Amino acid sequence: MENKKRMIVENPNGTSIRLLVGFSIMNIFLLNSYNHYLMNQLIFQLNAKIEFIRGLIELVIVKLDSQITSILIDTPLFTHYIEEILIFSQRIFQEDIDYPDHLPNCMNLLCDEIIFEKWFQVEQDVSRTKLNNIFQSPTAHQSVYERMLERNSDEIKISECSETFLTLIHAMEDRYRLVPYPSCSLRLFSLQIDLFDDFLQDLIFSLTTDVQNNDPLSKPSCSILNSIVYVADVIQQWKDRSHYKRLQYFYDEYEKFIEKYGRNDFYEEKNGKIHIDSTLAQQFDLIQLNKENHLTTATIFDHLLERYRNEQERRCNLIVNHINRLLERKSRRYTKEKWSMMPNPKDYLIMNISSSAIDVLVDLQTIFSDLSNNLLKNVFHDIRARVIIQFDEFLFNSVITYHQFNEGGASQFLLDINRGWSRIGTDHVLQLFNKCRESAVLLTMPKISALSLLDALKESLTKTSKLSIVSSPLPSVLHREGIHYLSESEAEQVLQCRLDLINC
Repeated sequence: MENKKRMIVENPNGTSIRLLVGFSIMNIFLLNSYNHYLMNQLIFQLNAKIEFIRGLIELVIVKLDSQITSILIDTPLFTHYIEEILIFSQRIFQEDIDYPDHLPNCMNLLCDEIIFEKWFQVEQDVSRTKLNNIFQSPTAHQSVYERMLERNSDEIKISECSETFLTLIHAMEDRYRLVPYPSCSLRLFSLQIDLFDDFLQDLIFSLTTDVQNNDPLSKPSCSILNSIVYVADVIQQWKDRSHYKRLQYFYDEYEKFIEKYGRNDFYEEKNGKIHIDSTLAQQFDLIQLNKENHLTTATIFDHLLERYRNEQERRCNLIVNHINRLLERKSRRYTKEKWSMMPNPKDYLIMNISSSAIDVLVDLQTIFSDLSNNLLKNVFHDIRARVIIQFDEFLFNSVITYHQFNEGGASQFLLDINRGWSRIGTDHVLQLFNKCRESAVLLTMPKISALSLLDALKESLTKTSKLSIVSSPLPSVLHREGIHYLSESEAEQVLQCRLDLINC
């Protein structure tokens, strides 16, 4: 008997909740019996199922309200109390029961000021504890789907920490989705926003700064970048979800409400923070409950999304700059080739890529292969394109404009471009070595054509200089030769590097 009494004290709402959830089993009986009786009594406004649920809910609310004092001082019991109400509330609004959301329900009890403050504190404590535990896992940066063969390549690169975090956020969203009062919804949503901020900070510092800066190509560093992009993409998608559009409407209305009442510190909300004034919350809720909602895209995420995208950009730049420093260091031999003294291509039986370029090409191919395996596809493609564009600029400045080219040197450079540098990755990459590719065309074009083009460029540059007009990046005189990326002055500079044009 003592055990039975103890169980009742520890779980005061369990019996009522189970009784209410079990109502779905009695659905058919109530619809067939009570509705028929009510119709016979000409009480058309009543629905047996709804009235039965409403009566039981009121009993549960009365019982819980009478025991709230003892529940509030016992955090484990209060947590159980919240769970029971949330599960129950989700159940009664499902399609088979379809309880109207404007009628009394237990969620109203949770929004009582004292109870809600306790609930908010519990949500805050539990969520932050779970967030802290995410990065305690030794597999935090490893793929959560790696062994699932049916997953696509990008899904395999999703880290355990990012997936666990989003599961936490989704669970929180489900918990407060049915909260009836806008001020309470915004308070709980503000906790979500704070958790996104905290996750980003924890993610950034989950590896030591030295490790990330010294080896941004490592698998853990790539995993962090993937996590940032993955979470940012989810935030981007949420901007158009009805739940967050509704919260955006409440946020906009709250902004107008606060400004109307003369508060001067609303700038905090403008920076992506949401602080609800508890002294005005009830008045705000009463106004909103009597108004029609107008949904709009959730710009409330913009500040948060900007922080994630800025960190994504910073890390991409770190990788790009790291790779280009490696390439520039390894390309020293290549940049010092004697391009003006190379044998005539007719003296070769078969021309090969410059030996000084092979090591660089192998290293670059290895780096791209590793990044392709470790990074999300779109992130990898973006980084590869930026690396190649920067390296193209480096080769243009360190090889093309720094050396003189005889016919053999020009032919060798053209071969290196077509069979070496432009073969890194896919055919699409060919279009990224624009300056070097077009320079090679100018260096190897027939002498007569080169002289004619050089005269035309000099004339054009003289005219634009006299008229103080900036040179067009796509002048027609170059278009005809298939040159679209070099400017007039750059094209002239390349042609001046040809030994066969120096004395002409």
